[in-house]
Amino acid sequence: MKPAKWTSEANVIRESSGMMLPEYREENVFYYDQDEKWRKPVLTEEEQQEMFRRLRDSKAKAVEVCVRVYGEHETRNITGIVTGLDNYPGLLDQYLVKIEAKGDWQLFNFSDVIEVLKS
Repeated sequence: MKPAKWTSEANVIRESSGMMLPEYREENVFYYDQDEKWRKPVLTEEEQQEMFRRLRDSKAKAVEVCVRVYGEHETRNITGIVTGLDNYPGLLDQYLVKIEAKGDWQLFNFSDVIEVLKS
């Protein structure tokens, strides 16, 4: 077993677990090595354009949609009517989307949208 390093870049979980039973140490190291962040799916340009079209239609026709939004640890579903699509010129993924439902509203980036479904 390697002696613990007491430097600023030492991994505290790995290096300070010398006093643990080996089976618990291995389990602990395995647990903290797992990437807890959920990876965002890569969407094609056609998929992005189709989702944007659905959002634009929701705004124009006041049709309710269900939008699935990416988050680092989980996704969330937002259902309502799109009331705002504000953009930064020339960048499709830099739109801000505003959805209203039941007197409340949500604001998020179009780049975080994973899926758009009609309700």
